[in-house]
Amino acid sequence: MSEAVNITALEIKHRQSNEQNLSMIEETPTQFANFAEFYPFYLSQHENQVCRRLHFVGSTLGLVGLTASVITGKKRYIAAGIVAGYGCAWVGHFFFEKNKPATFTYPVYSFMGDWVMYAQSLGIAPRLARFVKSKELQAILSE
Repeated sequence: MSEAVNITALEIKHRQSNEQNLSMIEETPTQFANFAEFYPFYLSQHENQVCRRLHFVGSTLGLVGLTASVITGKKRYIAAGIVAGYGCAWVGHFFFEKNKPATFTYPVYSFMGDWVMYAQSLGIAPRLARFVKSKELQAILSE
């Protein structure tokens, strides 16, 4: 008897989870005309502070891997940086933010969003804005 109750409770929890995932998918726009339209959506997918911090750690590890590769000439450090970077970000999405990473649907805009959010976290985004030719990206960095 208790097994039947547990199975029913698990089924209910699974159904609720699927309903939440479906509603999240329905809310996601299918196209963005430019990065300026995409970035507010990107930020909405990174509201959890732990998720943002994991992105920051992952991006930093990616930079460490790139730097180590340049210094040593070994390509494996780039691969390690990519794995560590995306690994941290995906842990943030799947376990803390509880959503699907935007990288899966919008890889280029998502990559750009990662670095804009990184620069904003460091507080250097406004200083970077003057080096960017795109007016829309300048506006985002200046915020």
